[in-house]
Amino acid sequence: VQSVFCVQTPSMTDEMYHSLSSKIDTMNFEMALIRKEQLQTKQELREAKDEIAKLRGLQVDTINLELAEVRHEQGQTKQDLIQAKTEIKTIREHQNFDESDTKAADDLTDAQGDASTSSVINSIQKEFQNEKAQTKNVLDQMKTDVALIRSDLNTVMATVKNDIKKVNDTLARAESIHASYNSLSAAQRHTDDTMSLLEKGVQSLKLSVSGINASLEEKCQSGEFGPNNFRPRPTFPWLITIHFQPAFRRTPAIVYGLRFLDVSNEANVRVRGEIMELTNTYFKFKIDEWDNTVLYGAKACDICKPTILDLSVFNKLHDMPGHLLLLKKDVNILKSKMVKVNAALEQQITSLKETASRINSFLEEKCQSGEFGPHLFNPRPGYPVTLTINFLPAFKNKQAIVYGLKVLDSAYNVNVRVSGTITEMTNAYFKFTISEWANTVMYGAKYSWMACPKTNI
Repeated sequence: VQSVFCVQTPSMTDEMYHSLSSKIDTMNFEMALIRKEQLQTKQELREAKDEIAKLRGLQVDTINLELAEVRHEQGQTKQDLIQAKTEIKTIREHQNFDESDTKAADDLTDAQGDASTSSVINSIQKEFQNEKAQTKNVLDQMKTDVALIRSDLNTVMATVKNDIKKVNDTLARAESIHASYNSLSAAQRHTDDTMSLLEKGVQSLKLSVSGINASLEEKCQSGEFGPNNFRPRPTFPWLITIHFQPAFRRTPAIVYGLRFLDVSNEANVRVRGEIMELTNTYFKFKIDEWDNTVLYGAKACDICKPTILDLSVFNKLHDMPGHLLLLKKDVNILKSKMVKVNAALEQQITSLKETASRINSFLEEKCQSGEFGPHLFNPRPGYPVTLTINFLPAFKNKQAIVYGLKVLDSAYNVNVRVSGTITEMTNAYFKFTISEWANTVMYGAKYSWMACPKTNI
Protein backbone atom coordinates (compact mmCIF):
# COMPACT_ATOMS: atom_id res chain seq x y z
CA VAL A 1 0.00 0.00 0.00
CA GLN A 2 1.37 3.43 -0.98
CA SER A 3 1.98 5.65 2.07
CA VAL A 4 1.04 9.35 2.10
CA PHE A 5 3.41 12.19 3.05
CA CYS A 6 2.01 15.43 4.46
CA VAL A 7 3.37 18.55 2.76
CA GLN A 8 3.06 21.88 4.55
CA THR A 9 2.96 25.22 2.74
CA PRO A 10 5.20 27.91 4.23
CA SER A 11 3.57 30.78 6.08
CA MET A 12 3.93 34.51 5.57
CA THR A 13 7.55 35.53 6.15
CA ASP A 14 8.60 37.83 9.01
CA GLU A 15 10.29 40.10 6.49
CA MET A 16 6.98 40.55 4.65
CA TYR A 17 5.09 41.30 7.88
CA HIS A 18 7.75 43.74 9.15
CA SER A 19 7.77 45.49 5.76
CA LEU A 20 4.00 46.03 5.93
CA SER A 21 4.21 47.22 9.55
CA SER A 22 7.07 49.62 8.70
CA LYS A 23 5.10 51.14 5.82
CA ILE A 24 2.01 51.56 7.96
CA ASP A 25 4.11 53.26 10.70
CA THR A 26 5.55 55.61 8.06
CA MET A 27 2.01 56.53 6.97
CA ASN A 28 1.08 57.28 10.59
CA PHE A 29 4.16 59.54 10.90
CA GLU A 30 3.21 61.44 7.71
CA MET A 31 -0.34 61.93 9.00
CA ALA A 32 1.07 63.23 12.30
CA LEU A 33 3.02 65.86 10.30
CA ILE A 34 -0.21 66.84 8.52
CA ARG A 35 -2.02 67.26 11.83
CA LYS A 36 0.87 69.40 13.14
CA GLU A 37 0.65 71.68 10.08
CA GLN A 38 -3.11 71.96 10.53
CA LEU A 39 -2.73 72.97 14.19
CA GLN A 40 -0.19 75.63 13.17
CA THR A 41 -2.60 76.95 10.52
CA LYS A 42 -5.41 77.09 13.09
CA GLN A 43 -3.17 79.10 15.43
CA GLU A 44 -2.33 81.59 12.65
CA LEU A 45 -6.00 81.97 11.77
CA ARG A 46 -6.91 82.61 15.40
CA GLU A 47 -4.23 85.33 15.60
CA ALA A 48 -5.55 86.94 12.40
CA LYS A 49 -9.07 86.89 13.80
CA ASP A 50 -7.85 88.57 17.02
CA GLU A 51 -6.09 91.29 14.98
CA ILE A 52 -9.29 91.87 12.99
CA ALA A 53 -11.25 92.21 16.22
CA LYS A 54 -8.72 94.71 17.62
CA LEU A 55 -8.76 96.72 14.36
CA ARG A 56 -12.54 96.74 14.32
CA GLY A 57 -12.68 97.97 17.95
CA LEU A 58 -10.05 100.70 17.31
CA GLN A 59 -11.84 102.01 14.20
CA VAL A 60 -15.19 102.13 16.00
CA ASP A 61 -13.65 104.08 18.93
CA THR A 62 -12.03 106.56 16.49
CA ILE A 63 -15.31 107.11 14.66
CA ASN A 64 -17.22 107.65 17.88
CA LEU A 65 -14.62 110.22 19.06
CA GLU A 66 -14.72 112.16 15.78
CA LEU A 67 -18.50 112.13 15.70
CA ALA A 68 -18.58 113.49 19.25
CA GLU A 69 -16.23 116.32 18.24
CA VAL A 70 -18.38 117.11 15.18
CA ARG A 71 -21.54 117.19 17.30
CA HIS A 72 -19.81 119.52 19.78
CA GLU A 73 -18.73 121.88 16.97
CA GLN A 74 -22.24 121.81 15.49
CA GLY A 75 -23.70 122.73 18.87
CA GLN A 76 -21.19 125.56 19.27
CA THR A 77 -21.99 126.83 15.77
CA LYS A 78 -25.72 126.77 16.46
CA GLN A 79 -25.15 128.74 19.64
CA ASP A 80 -23.03 131.33 17.74
CA LEU A 81 -25.77 131.67 15.10
CA ILE A 82 -28.45 132.21 17.76
CA GLN A 83 -26.31 134.87 19.43
CA ALA A 84 -25.69 136.62 16.07
CA LYS A 85 -29.41 136.62 15.26
CA THR A 86 -30.12 138.17 18.67
CA GLU A 87 -27.56 140.95 18.11
CA ILE A 88 -28.92 141.64 14.62
CA LYS A 89 -32.45 141.95 16.03
CA THR A 90 -31.22 144.33 18.75
CA ILE A 91 -29.41 146.51 16.18
CA ARG A 92 -32.49 146.66 13.96
CA GLU A 93 -34.67 147.76 16.88
CA HIS A 94 -32.12 150.37 17.80
CA GLN A 95 -32.07 151.56 14.17
CA ASN A 96 -35.87 151.94 14.07
CA PHE A 97 -35.78 153.85 17.35
CA ASP A 98 -33.16 156.25 15.98
CA GLU A 99 -35.20 156.92 12.84
CA SER A 100 -38.29 157.76 14.94
CA ASP A 101 -36.17 160.13 17.03
CA THR A 102 -34.90 161.83 13.87
CA LYS A 103 -38.43 162.39 12.58
CA ALA A 104 -39.48 163.92 15.88
CA ALA A 105 -36.47 166.24 15.81
CA ASP A 106 -37.37 167.43 12.30
CA ASP A 107 -40.89 168.17 13.39
CA LEU A 108 -39.55 170.11 16.33
CA THR A 109 -37.25 172.09 14.06
CA ASP A 110 -40.05 172.94 11.68
CA ALA A 111 -42.32 173.90 14.55
CA GLN A 112 -39.83 176.17 16.18
CA GLY A 113 -38.38 177.43 12.91
CA ASP A 114 -35.27 178.22 14.80
CA ALA A 115 -32.33 178.40 12.47
CA SER A 116 -29.98 178.14 15.44
CA THR A 117 -30.89 174.52 16.05
CA SER A 118 -29.95 173.29 12.54
CA SER A 119 -26.35 172.74 13.54
CA VAL A 120 -27.47 170.48 16.40
CA ILE A 121 -29.69 168.43 14.06
CA ASN A 122 -26.89 168.07 11.55
CA SER A 123 -24.58 166.88 14.26
CA ILE A 124 -27.14 164.32 15.43
CA GLN A 125 -27.71 163.10 11.88
CA LYS A 126 -23.99 162.78 11.34
CA GLU A 127 -23.58 160.67 14.49
CA PHE A 128 -26.51 158.53 13.42
CA GLN A 129 -24.97 157.92 10.00
CA ASN A 130 -21.68 156.93 11.60
CA GLU A 131 -23.38 154.54 13.99
CA LYS A 132 -25.41 153.12 11.10
CA ALA A 133 -22.25 152.51 9.04
CA GLN A 134 -20.55 150.88 12.02
CA THR A 135 -23.56 148.63 12.59
CA LYS A 136 -23.48 147.62 8.91
CA ASN A 137 -19.79 146.73 9.20
CA VAL A 138 -20.53 144.59 12.25
CA LEU A 139 -23.31 142.80 10.35
CA ASP A 140 -21.05 142.17 7.37
CA GLN A 141 -18.33 140.79 9.65
CA MET A 142 -20.87 138.50 11.33
CA LYS A 143 -22.05 137.25 7.92
CA THR A 144 -18.44 136.55 6.98
CA ASP A 145 -17.90 134.69 10.25
CA VAL A 146 -21.03 132.60 9.67
CA ALA A 147 -19.84 131.71 6.14
CA LEU A 148 -16.45 130.66 7.52
CA ILE A 149 -18.17 128.56 10.22
CA ARG A 150 -20.32 126.85 7.56
CA SER A 151 -17.25 126.19 5.41
CA ASP A 152 -15.38 124.70 8.36
CA LEU A 153 -18.43 122.60 9.23
CA ASN A 154 -18.66 121.28 5.64
CA THR A 155 -14.96 120.45 5.70
CA VAL A 156 -15.33 118.57 8.99
CA MET A 157 -18.36 116.68 7.67
CA ALA A 158 -16.48 115.71 4.49
CA THR A 159 -13.56 114.48 6.62
CA VAL A 160 -15.92 112.48 8.79
CA LYS A 161 -17.61 110.96 5.73
CA ASN A 162 -14.22 110.02 4.31
CA ASP A 163 -13.19 108.43 7.63
CA ILE A 164 -16.50 106.55 7.78
CA LYS A 165 -15.89 105.26 4.22
CA LYS A 166 -12.42 104.07 5.24
CA VAL A 167 -13.85 102.34 8.27
CA ASN A 168 -16.54 100.67 6.13
CA ASP A 169 -13.88 99.49 3.68
CA THR A 170 -11.85 98.14 6.58
CA LEU A 171 -14.90 96.38 7.97
CA ALA A 172 -15.65 94.92 4.54
CA ARG A 173 -12.10 93.58 4.33
CA ALA A 174 -12.49 92.21 7.84
CA GLU A 175 -15.73 90.48 6.83
CA SER A 176 -13.97 89.05 3.78
CA ILE A 177 -11.16 87.75 5.97
CA HIS A 178 -13.72 86.33 8.38
CA ALA A 179 -15.51 84.60 5.49
CA SER A 180 -12.18 83.23 4.28
CA TYR A 181 -11.49 82.00 7.79
CA ASN A 182 -14.84 80.24 7.89
CA SER A 183 -14.21 78.71 4.46
CA LEU A 184 -10.76 77.60 5.57
CA SER A 185 -12.23 76.15 8.74
CA ALA A 186 -14.74 74.18 6.64
CA ALA A 187 -11.92 72.94 4.40
CA GLN A 188 -9.94 71.97 7.46
CA ARG A 189 -12.93 70.08 8.89
CA HIS A 190 -13.24 68.27 5.57
CA THR A 191 -9.53 67.50 5.74
CA ASP A 192 -9.97 66.15 9.27
CA ASP A 193 -12.79 63.93 8.05
CA THR A 194 -10.63 62.65 5.19
CA MET A 195 -7.76 62.06 7.61
CA SER A 196 -10.12 60.11 9.84
CA LEU A 197 -11.20 57.94 6.91
CA LEU A 198 -7.58 57.33 5.97
CA GLU A 199 -6.66 56.45 9.56
CA LYS A 200 -9.59 54.01 9.73
CA GLY A 201 -8.41 52.46 6.47
CA VAL A 202 -4.88 52.07 7.84
CA GLN A 203 -6.18 50.52 11.08
CA SER A 204 -8.38 48.14 9.09
CA LEU A 205 -5.38 47.24 6.96
CA LYS A 206 -3.31 46.58 10.08
CA LEU A 207 -5.98 44.24 11.41
CA SER A 208 -6.22 42.54 8.02
CA VAL A 209 -2.46 42.02 7.83
CA SER A 210 -2.46 40.68 11.39
CA GLY A 211 -5.34 38.32 10.58
CA ILE A 212 -3.69 37.12 7.38
CA ASN A 213 -0.42 36.51 9.17
CA ALA A 214 -2.23 34.57 11.91
CA SER A 215 -4.07 32.56 9.26
CA LEU A 216 -0.89 31.82 7.33
CA GLU A 217 0.88 30.75 10.51
CA GLU A 218 -1.67 27.96 11.02
CA LYS A 219 -0.02 24.60 10.39
CA CYS A 220 -1.22 21.61 8.48
CA GLN A 221 -2.30 18.71 10.71
CA SER A 222 -2.04 15.06 9.79
CA GLY A 223 -2.41 11.65 11.33
CA GLU A 224 -3.70 8.13 10.90
CA PHE A 225 -6.58 6.19 12.31
CA GLY A 226 -8.52 2.95 11.92
CA PRO A 227 -9.09 -0.45 13.62
CA ASN A 228 -6.91 -3.57 13.32
CA ASN A 229 -7.86 -6.72 15.22
CA PHE A 230 -8.04 -10.41 14.31
CA ARG A 231 -10.23 -11.93 17.05
CA PRO A 232 -12.67 -10.55 17.42
CA ARG A 233 -12.41 -8.64 14.18
CA PRO A 234 -13.73 -5.03 14.09
CA THR A 235 -17.38 -4.36 13.38
CA PHE A 236 -17.94 -2.51 10.16
CA PRO A 237 -19.04 0.10 9.33
CA TRP A 238 -16.57 1.59 11.83
CA LEU A 239 -16.98 5.29 12.83
CA ILE A 240 -14.41 7.53 14.56
CA THR A 241 -14.27 11.24 15.54
CA ILE A 242 -10.89 12.96 15.04
CA HIS A 243 -10.32 16.28 16.91
CA PHE A 244 -7.94 18.91 15.56
CA GLN A 245 -5.22 20.01 18.00
CA PRO A 246 -5.43 22.98 18.02
CA ALA A 247 -8.74 23.79 16.35
CA PHE A 248 -8.55 25.65 13.03
CA ARG A 249 -9.91 29.19 12.68
CA ARG A 250 -12.05 28.03 9.75
CA THR A 251 -13.18 24.73 8.32
CA PRO A 252 -10.01 23.22 6.76
CA ALA A 253 -9.48 21.44 3.48
CA ILE A 254 -8.79 17.72 3.96
CA VAL A 255 -7.52 14.83 1.90
CA TYR A 256 -7.19 11.23 3.07
CA GLY A 257 -6.17 7.82 1.80
CA LEU A 258 -5.72 4.18 2.82
CA ARG A 259 -2.41 3.50 4.58
CA PHE A 260 -2.87 -0.02 6.03
CA LEU A 261 -5.10 -2.92 5.01
CA ASP A 262 -5.58 -6.39 6.53
CA VAL A 263 -8.18 -8.55 4.74
CA SER A 264 -9.02 -12.26 4.45
CA ASN A 265 -8.26 -14.08 1.23
CA GLU A 266 -11.58 -15.89 1.29
CA ALA A 267 -13.35 -13.14 -0.65
CA ASN A 268 -12.69 -10.08 -2.75
CA VAL A 269 -11.09 -7.04 -1.12
CA ARG A 270 -13.71 -4.38 -0.68
CA VAL A 271 -13.01 -1.34 1.51
CA ARG A 272 -14.34 2.20 1.52
CA GLY A 273 -13.61 5.32 3.64
CA GLU A 274 -15.49 8.61 3.70
CA ILE A 275 -15.90 11.74 5.81
CA MET A 276 -19.33 12.00 7.42
CA GLU A 277 -18.95 15.42 9.09
CA LEU A 278 -16.30 18.16 8.99
CA THR A 279 -15.97 21.30 11.16
CA ASN A 280 -13.08 23.54 12.23
CA THR A 281 -12.63 21.48 15.43
CA TYR A 282 -13.16 17.85 14.35
CA PHE A 283 -14.24 15.47 11.59
CA LYS A 284 -16.07 12.13 11.63
CA PHE A 285 -14.79 9.32 9.40
CA LYS A 286 -16.40 6.01 8.43
CA ILE A 287 -14.58 2.88 7.23
CA ASP A 288 -16.79 0.23 5.63
CA GLU A 289 -16.72 -3.15 3.85
CA TRP A 290 -19.42 -4.69 1.73
CA ASP A 291 -20.65 -7.95 0.26
CA ASN A 292 -18.72 -10.99 1.60
CA THR A 293 -15.41 -9.21 2.26
CA VAL A 294 -13.79 -10.10 5.61
CA LEU A 295 -11.81 -7.09 6.86
CA TYR A 296 -9.57 -7.37 9.92
CA GLY A 297 -7.97 -3.96 9.79
CA ALA A 298 -7.89 -0.72 7.78
CA LYS A 299 -5.99 2.43 8.69
CA ALA A 300 -6.31 5.75 6.86
CA CYS A 301 -3.97 8.74 6.69
CA ASP A 302 -5.23 12.30 6.54
CA ILE A 303 -3.80 15.79 6.02
CA CYS A 304 -5.76 18.95 6.87
CA LYS A 305 -4.77 22.33 5.46
CA PRO A 306 -6.11 25.63 6.92
CA THR A 307 -8.17 27.72 4.55
CA ILE A 308 -6.90 31.24 3.82
CA LEU A 309 -8.51 34.26 5.40
CA ASP A 310 -11.04 36.04 3.18
CA LEU A 311 -9.32 38.95 1.49
CA SER A 312 -12.39 41.09 0.84
CA VAL A 313 -11.02 43.54 3.43
CA PHE A 314 -8.20 44.33 0.99
CA ASN A 315 -10.77 45.90 -1.33
CA LYS A 316 -10.66 48.90 1.03
CA LEU A 317 -7.12 49.46 -0.17
CA HIS A 318 -8.53 50.37 -3.60
CA ASP A 319 -10.63 53.12 -1.93
CA MET A 320 -7.59 54.68 -0.26
CA PRO A 321 -6.33 56.50 -3.40
CA GLY A 322 -9.73 58.26 -3.61
CA HIS A 323 -9.47 59.37 0.02
CA LEU A 324 -5.90 60.42 -0.69
CA LEU A 325 -6.95 62.65 -3.59
CA LEU A 326 -9.53 64.39 -1.39
CA LEU A 327 -6.91 64.81 1.29
CA LYS A 328 -4.47 66.21 -1.26
CA LYS A 329 -7.00 68.78 -2.49
CA ASP A 330 -7.84 69.99 1.01
CA VAL A 331 -4.23 70.17 2.13
CA ASN A 332 -3.31 72.20 -0.96
CA ILE A 333 -5.92 74.76 0.15
CA LEU A 334 -4.40 74.88 3.63
CA LYS A 335 -0.72 75.13 2.62
CA SER A 336 1.20 74.49 -0.60
CA LYS A 337 4.03 72.66 1.09
CA MET A 338 1.64 69.84 2.06
CA VAL A 339 1.99 68.61 -1.54
CA LYS A 340 5.26 66.91 -0.59
CA VAL A 341 3.57 65.14 2.30
CA ASN A 342 0.75 63.98 0.03
CA ALA A 343 3.26 62.71 -2.53
CA ALA A 344 4.99 60.72 0.19
CA LEU A 345 1.65 59.32 1.37
CA GLU A 346 0.70 58.41 -2.19
CA GLN A 347 4.02 56.65 -2.67
CA GLN A 348 3.54 54.72 0.57
CA ILE A 349 -0.02 53.75 -0.41
CA THR A 350 1.17 52.64 -3.87
CA SER A 351 3.95 50.54 -2.35
CA LEU A 352 1.54 49.05 0.17
CA LYS A 353 -0.97 48.35 -2.60
CA GLU A 354 1.69 46.55 -4.63
CA THR A 355 2.60 44.45 -1.61
CA ALA A 356 -1.04 43.65 -0.97
CA SER A 357 -1.46 42.81 -4.65
CA ARG A 358 1.34 40.27 -4.36
CA ILE A 359 -0.37 38.79 -1.30
CA ASN A 360 -3.65 38.72 -3.21
CA SER A 361 -1.99 37.02 -6.16
CA PHE A 362 -0.97 34.17 -3.89
CA LEU A 363 -3.99 34.02 -1.64
CA GLU A 364 -6.53 34.19 -4.46
CA GLU A 365 -5.27 30.87 -5.76
CA LYS A 366 -7.33 28.10 -4.22
CA CYS A 367 -6.41 24.54 -3.41
CA GLN A 368 -7.71 21.99 -5.91
CA SER A 369 -8.67 18.40 -5.15
CA GLY A 370 -10.36 15.40 -6.71
CA GLU A 371 -10.19 11.66 -7.24
CA PHE A 372 -9.35 9.35 -10.11
CA GLY A 373 -8.77 5.71 -11.02
CA PRO A 374 -10.51 2.86 -12.86
CA HIS A 375 -12.93 0.36 -11.29
CA LEU A 376 -14.25 -2.41 -13.60
CA PHE A 377 -15.04 -6.10 -13.09
CA ASN A 378 -15.39 -7.60 -16.58
CA PRO A 379 -13.19 -6.84 -18.26
CA ARG A 380 -10.95 -5.58 -15.48
CA PRO A 381 -8.58 -2.64 -16.15
CA GLY A 382 -5.27 -3.35 -17.80
CA TYR A 383 -2.57 -2.26 -15.39
CA PRO A 384 -0.42 -0.21 -15.32
CA VAL A 385 -2.84 2.66 -15.97
CA THR A 386 -1.53 6.22 -16.55
CA LEU A 387 -3.94 9.14 -16.14
CA THR A 388 -3.46 12.87 -16.86
CA ILE A 389 -5.13 15.22 -14.36
CA ASN A 390 -5.47 18.87 -15.44
CA PHE A 391 -5.56 21.73 -12.94
CA LEU A 392 -8.54 24.04 -13.53
CA PRO A 393 -7.35 26.74 -13.59
CA ALA A 394 -3.62 26.21 -13.94
CA PHE A 395 -1.50 27.36 -10.98
CA LYS A 396 0.59 30.51 -11.44
CA ASN A 397 3.55 29.01 -9.62
CA LYS A 398 4.75 25.60 -8.56
CA GLN A 399 2.29 23.77 -6.31
CA ALA A 400 2.50 21.16 -3.56
CA ILE A 401 0.44 17.96 -3.89
CA VAL A 402 -0.61 15.10 -1.62
CA TYR A 403 -2.49 11.92 -2.60
CA GLY A 404 -3.69 8.63 -1.13
CA LEU A 405 -5.57 5.43 -1.95
CA LYS A 406 -9.32 5.84 -1.47
CA VAL A 407 -10.94 2.72 -3.00
CA LEU A 408 -9.37 -0.73 -3.59
CA ASP A 409 -11.04 -3.77 -5.17
CA SER A 410 -8.81 -6.87 -5.55
CA ALA A 411 -9.25 -10.67 -5.90
CA TYR A 412 -9.14 -12.68 -2.65
CA ASN A 413 -7.12 -15.70 -3.73
CA VAL A 414 -3.84 -13.85 -4.36
CA ASN A 415 -1.87 -11.19 -2.53
CA VAL A 416 -2.96 -7.57 -2.86
CA ARG A 417 -0.30 -5.42 -4.48
CA VAL A 418 -0.97 -1.81 -5.60
CA SER A 419 1.23 1.21 -6.28
CA GLY A 420 0.51 4.84 -7.29
CA THR A 421 3.20 7.23 -8.53
CA ILE A 422 3.32 10.76 -10.00
CA THR A 423 5.38 10.47 -13.16
CA GLU A 424 5.19 14.11 -14.33
CA MET A 425 3.92 17.37 -12.86
CA THR A 426 3.70 20.98 -14.09
CA ASN A 427 1.68 24.00 -12.99
CA ALA A 428 -1.05 22.94 -15.45
CA TYR A 429 -1.33 19.15 -14.94
CA PHE A 430 0.18 15.99 -13.48
CA LYS A 431 0.42 12.41 -14.71
CA PHE A 432 -0.27 9.51 -12.37
CA THR A 433 0.45 5.79 -12.89
CA ILE A 434 -1.46 3.04 -11.00
CA SER A 435 0.24 -0.40 -11.05
CA GLU A 436 -0.11 -3.96 -9.79
CA TRP A 437 2.57 -6.65 -9.89
CA ALA A 438 3.23 -10.38 -9.63
CA ASN A 439 -0.02 -12.40 -9.74
CA THR A 440 -2.28 -9.78 -8.14
CA VAL A 441 -5.73 -9.46 -9.71
CA MET A 442 -7.04 -5.90 -9.15
CA TYR A 443 -10.46 -4.75 -10.32
CA GLY A 444 -10.29 -1.19 -9.12
CA ALA A 445 -8.09 1.40 -7.40
CA LYS A 446 -9.15 5.02 -6.85
CA TYR A 447 -6.94 7.77 -5.45
CA SER A 448 -7.88 11.11 -3.92
CA TRP A 449 -5.56 14.13 -4.23
CA MET A 450 -5.15 17.77 -3.19
CA ALA A 451 -2.84 20.40 -4.71
CA CYS A 452 -2.19 23.83 -3.10
CA PRO A 453 -0.06 26.82 -4.19
CA LYS A 454 3.25 27.33 -2.47
CA THR A 455 3.95 30.61 -0.71
CA ASN A 456 6.73 32.54 -2.40
CA ILE A 457 6.24 36.09 -1.02
